[in-house]
Amino acid sequence: MIPPRMADFAQVILAPLAVTFFLGCAAYFLGGHAARWARVADLSLALRLTVGLAGLALLGFTFGVVGFLKGAAWLTAALGAAGAWTLWRQRSSWPRWPTSTFGRWLGALGSLGAALLVITALYPPTAFDGTMYHLPFAKAFVRVDALPFLPDLRFPVFPQATEVLYALGMILGGGEGAAHLLGVLATALTAALLFEWGREGFGVETGALAAALWLGAPIVVYLAGTAYIEPMLGLYFTAALLAADRFRTSGHGGLIAIAGFLAGSALGVKYLGLLAIPAAGLLVLSRRGSWKDRAKNLAALSAFALLAAGPWFARNEVLGGNPV
Repeated sequence: MIPPRMADFAQVILAPLAVTFFLGCAAYFLGGHAARWARVADLSLALRLTVGLAGLALLGFTFGVVGFLKGAAWLTAALGAAGAWTLWRQRSSWPRWPTSTFGRWLGALGSLGAALLVITALYPPTAFDGTMYHLPFAKAFVRVDALPFLPDLRFPVFPQATEVLYALGMILGGGEGAAHLLGVLATALTAALLFEWGREGFGVETGALAAALWLGAPIVVYLAGTAYIEPMLGLYFTAALLAADRFRTSGHGGLIAIAGFLAGSALGVKYLGLLAIPAAGLLVLSRRGSWKDRAKNLAALSAFALLAAGPWFARNEVLGGNPV
């Protein structure tokens, strides 16, 4: 028989950590296949994980609307195992601890900050929006094994690309802690994207400053350990603009698909994500070329954005009689 304290430790700490790790591995596996499909061989780890998380949300939607959300969770677990095996096989290419003094200090501070965020995220939920509807949404999804209209909640229905990820984590046994840890993961990935974006343009110091400005905002740190959806919104928004900016400088067509899908995923998280689509569109249009080519690029971006966001707004129309 497992001692009660050990059982509580496993349920409150180990299970959320393990489930979040498997969700990350599943995202890595999906993101890697998306990168190969888009023929973007140099897609960074942070971007792959972000694309994969967006893909998992769409997977959860697909299974949820047909009343078999548990099937999406089982498939996610299988993808997580495949992703973990892939990562283990690629262990020789894992990032090494920095050798420079600046890099070591940066790594140490980053590790300490991540540990503090994880500890905070493992506390029970108390945040207003999280306990008011974000977590109740996810729990209802788990309970009925679908994505129902919930008239007893403050908002019966809206785009729920983050809540469906929470539900997948709960089905796999991560509970509310896994939902909080997804916010930590999204916040850390956003910092990584800002770091690589700044480093590409102006050097390591600029990248570090960009990440520090993000992580130094008190509201960012607070929301990272709660069941709010803003961390995921910020992640998709940042990743969409980064992919669009890389298309602007490289002209690689696969980046348009990635930027559009991520911009649409931001809209699938929250209505404010709508701003990501015209913002990414401006970056795509700013690449030199004929107006015909620019129009084609913008159309492709919009099509992939619709692929990610369209299902949620169609569900709004069917269940609520209004797409917005």
